[in-house]
Amino acid sequence: MRIIYAFLFLIISTNSLLGQQILIDFGSSTGGQYWSVTNDGVMGGLSKGRAYLTDSSVVFQGEVSLENNGGFSSLRSPYERFQLSNFKEVELKFRSSGLPFSITFSKSRRFWIPNYKHFLITEDEEWSILKFSLSDLKEYRLGDPTYDRISRSDIENIIGISFFNEGKKEGKFSLEVDYILFQ
Repeated sequence: MRIIYAFLFLIISTNSLLGQQILIDFGSSTGGQYWSVTNDGVMGGLSKGRAYLTDSSVVFQGEVSLENNGGFSSLRSPYERFQLSNFKEVELKFRSSGLPFSITFSKSRRFWIPNYKHFLITEDEEWSILKFSLSDLKEYRLGDPTYDRISRSDIENIIGISFFNEGKKEGKFSLEVDYILFQ
């Protein structure tokens, strides 16, 4: 298994008149912990993904192959407790082209344990700001919906955030993320 450590991110916690916030701010001028790219090669697939930092964002791009039981490329945070229980909303600034993506929240390192997703939909390469409620995250097990939503206790136990290409489709992709804000 080869994991490429590609980026730094900065988590800024603030207490303001508007309430507490956590900002994951991507870009080459920020500091923090490493995110990594994981491709389907961990299971024998041939997909390729890479990431690099710009002055204000992270760019994740590559090509998904279905050969040799492949079908995914992902950009993942380090595993750590994110302490999201005090937050209700997520705001994300991104742009993408090619394959569809989701932002995924995990409560375990084991791939078969359910995770929680929200899909990122853009029709062009323009910047989009997506806002959604943490309580609206839908549960998935091995990529299939369970038709449940995230529970309060699961929000408290999030240890990983990632971006996954969705739909097990072949093709090129590009996803650029400026920030993730929890409010």
